[in-house]
Amino acid sequence: MTPKKDTRLYQPESVSAPGETLAEVLSEAGMTQDELARRMRRSPQMVNRLLQGKVPLTVETALQLERAVRIPARFWMSREARYQEFRARQEEAVRLRSDLDWMKELPLAAMIRYGWVERLKVPELQLAALLEYFQVASVQAWRDQWEHEAVAWRRSDKAAISFGAVVAWLWQGERQSRELQVAPYEEAAFRKVLKQCRALSQQPVQESLPKLVQAFRDAGVALVVVPELPGAPVSGASRWLHPDQALIQLSLRFKRDDQFWFSLYHEAAHVLLHQKRQTFIDGTASDSESAVEQEANEFAAELLIPSSHYAAFLETRFISAQAVKAFAASIDIAPGIVVGRLQHDGLLRQSHLNGLKRSLRWDHAGQRVEDAS
Repeated sequence: MTPKKDTRLYQPESVSAPGETLAEVLSEAGMTQDELARRMRRSPQMVNRLLQGKVPLTVETALQLERAVRIPARFWMSREARYQEFRARQEEAVRLRSDLDWMKELPLAAMIRYGWVERLKVPELQLAALLEYFQVASVQAWRDQWEHEAVAWRRSDKAAISFGAVVAWLWQGERQSRELQVAPYEEAAFRKVLKQCRALSQQPVQESLPKLVQAFRDAGVALVVVPELPGAPVSGASRWLHPDQALIQLSLRFKRDDQFWFSLYHEAAHVLLHQKRQTFIDGTASDSESAVEQEANEFAAELLIPSSHYAAFLETRFISAQAVKAFAASIDIAPGIVVGRLQHDGLLRQSHLNGLKRSLRWDHAGQRVEDAS
């Protein structure tokens, strides 16, 4: 979705203080400062400071001017508000200039390409647009908000991982989830959905994904797919946005249906089995083989291909394309998922039977997932 042009980023070169307008009014009326002070019952010094823009124009002063010079108080208050906003934005511009290096921490080019933010020529305005995108008032506020989220995944020893890129990817997922009308979370309903949705893996992803999103939404889980960003080699993530709403986010990183479905069910395991206060991000953590991750892997493997069926298949079948397709059909799942499991278990070479997997891709705009073949 392309963002609308934000007219709030337009800034006039200068805005005069209300006192300048008041000086013009006095000149036209032939009224002196001392006379105005008497009419308002204010000191000449105060009126002088008001004319010079050295004191703010208050509501009380605006009401007095309304009677003394017959110009509505709302006019004076509007002038004061525009002037104070201009001054605040000037001061903000100075602060923004000191934070420009922050933009180097973000995959800005990709964010612009996907339409998440608008490209702006003025660096300070580009930074301001990024702050508005993240809905924070300052760079420090951004850091304060996200540092606590990084405990479980910022320990990675992979130099290619960028904290800013992962945050940008996570935040886009949260933004997209807001467009979904998600029901309150129900564990029993979600477990039922996971069992029923396995069969959707046999359909083209452009057909199955909307059905998945709807089914997950009805069970209280927002499901979104967000393009992978440079510096964020993330396959999936799960976290709780509210006590009664979970978010599962996928990236389509490996662009194969077996990886897509395994990542989906791996993240579902985190929702069902693990603590709500933690953000689980798969593909970045140095402890990817932790007990929690192993548990999620085992949950996904068992739910996609039940161990009893899998063991029976391995005992009685020669592993061929025909055998894999027949087995997959018998358990209502895509054959590519079976191939991926066999390859992971070392029972099939990584180069064998990949033709049974579906290749996935993003459309040209990076907005829609579809089959590549």
